[in-house]
Amino acid sequence: MTRRATLAGALIAFGAMASLASLPGWAQPAIYACPAKYEPQKVLPAGWWSGQRHEPQRLHQTKGKGRLDGIWIVSGKRGEELAEAPAILVPDRADGGWDLTGEKDGVLLVCLYRGLETYLATEVPAGVKGCVSEARFGGDGLASNGKVTCR
Repeated sequence: MTRRATLAGALIAFGAMASLASLPGWAQPAIYACPAKYEPQKVLPAGWWSGQRHEPQRLHQTKGKGRLDGIWIVSGKRGEELAEAPAILVPDRADGGWDLTGEKDGVLLVCLYRGLETYLATEVPAGVKGCVSEARFGGDGLASNGKVTCR
């Protein structure tokens, strides 16, 4: 059964992320990196797209505008991140990562930015069993990096 959460619950859950050192035996990782700052002029890497979501709780925050302040792992295909209530998965493993073995409809990685409606997203390849984030969010809610490893 997939664990789903509200936006607020998912963002709170990101406080407990693990390091990759706790993942023995995982091979051939797919490593994604949410840019720490959104720069609209940059060309997106292959397989990534940007979009617009209206989220008042992000838009009113202007300190650190454009900096990474959230990462979602979403159940579903491209476009699910735009749903009124996207199927955001909460970390459900002891290492703070996401178990994706039961996800049959696809999985998205979505990067969210403070003070902007713009997000970046990519599809996690089929067959990936789980993801773990090395993102570290400071007291101001902004991330120092957005590295997510999936295997």
